Amino acid sequence: MLTRKMMFGCQFKNSFFRMAPKTCLSIVNMNMWAPSKEQLLCLFSLFDEKEIERCLAYRTQENCLHRLAGLLLVRHAFSKLFEGKELSLPTCFERSSHGKPFLPDAPDFQFNISHNGNYTSVFAVRGFHAICGLDMMELNSSRLPTSMIAAVSRKFSEQEQSFINNSESAEERRAKFLRIWCLKESYLKAKGYGLSVPLDSISFQFNHPNLTKDIAVLDTQIFEEGERVDVKFMELLFDNHILAVCWDKFAPESSVEVLEPAEFLKTQNGVTNVDSPVMPLVNTFYEKPK
Repeated sequence: MLTRKMMFGCQFKNSFFRMAPKTCLSIVNMNMWAPSKEQLLCLFSLFDEKEIERCLAYRTQENCLHRLAGLLLVRHAFSKLFEGKELSLPTCFERSSHGKPFLPDAPDFQFNISHNGNYTSVFAVRGFHAICGLDMMELNSSRLPTSMIAAVSRKFSEQEQSFINNSESAEERRAKFLRIWCLKESYLKAKGYGLSVPLDSISFQFNHPNLTKDIAVLDTQIFEEGERVDVKFMELLFDNHILAVCWDKFAPESSVEVLEPAEFLKTQNGVTNVDSPVMPLVNTFYEKPK
């Protein structure tokens, strides 16, 4: 189980994570959050209806809440990184041609959302021309059968395939596959490429063959078309989940902020009027399977 104490004390090779003012990495355990109908109305009212409709595009209540939590975490990160500035919290996001959300009125604020398993997370960086990418996967997800791992692995680079094949068990093979997948996703999201790039065109070199629970690794290297790319990565194994973040070499390192729902809701001030135009959207949420 991921805890605040474990994460803030989480040691990685040759250093410690340090809190820095221009980066924010937040994680929330969704098992701890079950908003009431009144709370949901309040939170829906914080965003443009188009943004809530994107949340409701998910089939289940669980995935809708994951998406909503991601939006709320973005607002939380925005309030932290722009603390002391007279800026309104974001209510709606634009999308790039590859579907990456961004704020046109805040070009110096970059963020990425990921949710899988029990957790939702957001990584944000403040700085012009900064990049950031994030991906997270649950290790034992039933949505990822062995046959899919084998098929997708064949699209990786030869070095990565050898890395995966050099495993002593099916569990280790799965963990290595997900580790590479999260790294690739975090890099592609940071660059804004989407999945239009061949998976074997980027390849990772590992100094640590396996991740250790609650110990972050920062020395994994990436090569694109055979050339070393000078960006930073952080990998972490926690509570049966693998997380990878990618950010610009000039941005400072960040601590991992583990939040309870009540904490990231502090900066959210919506309305609870039952005549609110978003009330039908709340009703749509409850029509979905859990």
